[in-house]
Amino acid sequence: MNERESALRFTKLWSEAQPTVSGFVRGMISELSTVDDIMQEVALALYSAFADYDPSRPFVAWALGIAKNKVHDRWRAVARSRQVAHDPELLEALTQISAEMADELDEQRSALQECLRQVEGRSWDLLQRHYVHGHQPRDIASTLGIEAGHVRVLLNRVRSALRQCVERRLVGGGA
Repeated sequence: MNERESALRFTKLWSEAQPTVSGFVRGMISELSTVDDIMQEVALALYSAFADYDPSRPFVAWALGIAKNKVHDRWRAVARSRQVAHDPELLEALTQISAEMADELDEQRSALQECLRQVEGRSWDLLQRHYVHGHQPRDIASTLGIEAGHVRVLLNRVRSALRQCVERRLVGGGA
């Protein structure tokens, strides 16, 4: 794999893993600016070591391991400066829980993608306008010549249908 392909592969994997890793770090660190710093450190460490990543293992688990080390490093630095102690066993347990949750989120994401493939017509148009292009219901309503309240109702119905579809897929009920 050339350097460009490697960078693209890393970007795809990191963009999928980043919400899980960010949630884990936010759960361990209370200061938002520190969370941002750690997330940057994690991304840089992952990118720097990407050539060593074993693609037969889940990327998110690898990323969580790096994040766990960065959080632990931060805890040690804080403990040295403020005499604060943190439990490394707790950190390990929470890392494991986050990895397990990531698997569930992957299943949910996959189910949602399948359900989205079934959305057509006006429903698809509303989803695109709202979630892809970021238009507010009042703007969509103005464009379509309908009431903003009606757009909100339609979006709620589509979201509800998608939620039900995802739930059916997750319990093995198919479409």
